[in-house]
Amino acid sequence: MAALLVQSKSAAQNTGLATVTASWDTPATAGNLLVMIVGADDYAASPPSGWTESTGCKQQVAAGGETSRTYTIGSASPSCWITAEISGLTASPYDISNGQLVLSDGTTYTTPAITPTAGERYLIASIGAADGGHSLTLGTWLNSFTERQDIGTTLGGGTRDVVGYADFAVTANGSTAYSSGATYSATAQARTGIIIAFKVATGGPAFIAAPNKPILQAVHRASYW
Repeated sequence: MAALLVQSKSAAQNTGLATVTASWDTPATAGNLLVMIVGADDYAASPPSGWTESTGCKQQVAAGGETSRTYTIGSASPSCWITAEISGLTASPYDISNGQLVLSDGTTYTTPAITPTAGERYLIASIGAADGGHSLTLGTWLNSFTERQDIGTTLGGGTRDVVGYADFAVTANGSTAYSSGATYSATAQARTGIIIAFKVATGGPAFIAAPNKPILQAVHRASYW
C-alpha cells in the first residue's frame, strides 16, 4: 500500500493574530495522517490541545472528521500555515524525526539526517525561514524530495515568514540516512529544517484503525518549536 496525499491547503495570515484556525476543505478520514506546518513572527506560546512532541518537531493525535485545527503563537503576529492529509500509513506510523535551526543569513538550508528503520517509509521534510526585508518562496529541493507546497507572508514591512514541505517514499534498509533541503528566493535571516519518517502499510484494508500523528513546525527569527 502506498502513501497517498489526499488533500493539501495553505494560507497566509498577513495581519497580526495570536490564534489562527487552519482548515482543510474536506473532513479528514479517521486514521489518516494530518500534517500541519506553521511559520510565525513570534515564538509559539504552547502547542495546540492534544499535541505531543517528538524529536525536532511536534505531533498531534488526530481523530476522524476534523476540518480545522487552531494554533496559538506568543502574540498577535502574522503567520502562515500548511495542512495536508495522507493515507496509506500504518496504525502507529511514527518512525524517527529530527530538526535544527540556524540564526544566520543564507539562501539555502537543510534538514538534519535521519536513519529510518527498515521497510517502506514515507519521509516529509519541512524548510522554514524568516526575513526582515523580503517575502520568501522555496525551490530546488534536495535528494529526490518533491515539493508539495510552500507559503509565506507578504507584508509591506516587518518580518516575513515562509514554510514549505516536500516528500519522498523510500524502501529503507535501516542503515541509510536521509535528509533534504531547499533554496530560498532571497537571503533569509533565520532558517529551520525538520524531517520525519512514517511507516507505510504493507497490506490489509485501506482504512487505518488507529489515529495517526502529524508534525507541526513554527518558525521565528530566533527559534521554532
